[in-house]
Amino acid sequence: MRSLMFAAFAALPLVVLAGNVTGRVRLPAGETIPPVATVQVELRDVSKADAGSMLVGKVELHNGGGKNDAPFEIGYDDKRISSNSAYAVSSRIIAKGRLLYINNVQVPVITRGAPVKDVELPVSKVKR
Repeated sequence: MRSLMFAAFAALPLVVLAGNVTGRVRLPAGETIPPVATVQVELRDVSKADAGSMLVGKVELHNGGGKNDAPFEIGYDDKRISSNSAYAVSSRIIAKGRLLYINNVQVPVITRGAPVKDVELPVSKVKR
């Protein structure tokens, strides 16, 4: 005779991510991502110049070591996107708790004619 086990699961709100931004984080020519590095890419609402930007989506990439770039895809809830707002992606590369690379220019996406696919996100080496 088989015994049946039932598990109770709490109902979690389902968020459907209908949109996504894809592209590549690109290091300077001749430089590569360290094997132990984490590449972080964030999608933010940057509409309000006098207030902090609001996080819309985020992704962390691992195992990109030895490459000059890292492909990314960030999903977002398209119901939270306003055509009157401005959005941008940013990136940083961290290894062993140290910031190695960061982008220093705003890279617009999604609205106002900005792309959602094949976004080039250049990063620069942090000077120590």
